Amino acid sequence: MASRIYRALQVILNTAPSASTLIHKTIGNKFPFMKNYSAQQHQAFLKAILGIIDFYPPITEHILSIAVDRLIQIDVLIKVEDIPDDDEEAEEDLFFPVELDPNGKIIGLESERKYKEIPVIAEKLDAMMDTMFQYICSRVEDKSVEESRELFNIILKVFDSRIIVTPQSKYTQFIIFYFLQKQPDFTELCGLLIEPIIQQEPTR
Repeated sequence: MASRIYRALQVILNTAPSASTLIHKTIGNKFPFMKNYSAQQHQAFLKAILGIIDFYPPITEHILSIAVDRLIQIDVLIKVEDIPDDDEEAEEDLFFPVELDPNGKIIGLESERKYKEIPVIAEKLDAMMDTMFQYICSRVEDKSVEESRELFNIILKVFDSRIIVTPQSKYTQFIIFYFLQKQPDFTELCGLLIEPIIQQEPTR
């Protein structure tokens, strides 16, 4: 069923590329309302829209922008002070560690985590971040720098236009950090991160 939907979208977009704007708007409007749907439903929807990219790569930026927008909406609802001080395990989970085990799997994002001890909103963000990490890994694992450059440029653009301008965002930026961990040769981000700090320094 899903493959048929993807193929239908592929035909529509190949025939009328301008339809990507309408699809972008529709996906944004249909994204599960964060308070009414479970973490699993959010994760399933995110996986579904990321799947569109395989059938029509030119829509990559649109899809990733939608995903990051929703991640930020959830991210800003989580306050660090709401994390119990006496629950170090829960606190570590919320910081989305991107350490990899010898098999390349993300440590700290496995199903055995104690979701019941984590606030519902954080659980949704956690599941969606996991999905984004898996997507990035599938695109850059064992790929050359040049093969990964196009995706990096798109993620960097999304980072610049959405994440870096949202001071309340605490966890969504780990998407770009994870990408850099997988492809450390990309150093453009360093200048992007430092530039806002330099601009804020008072002139003498």
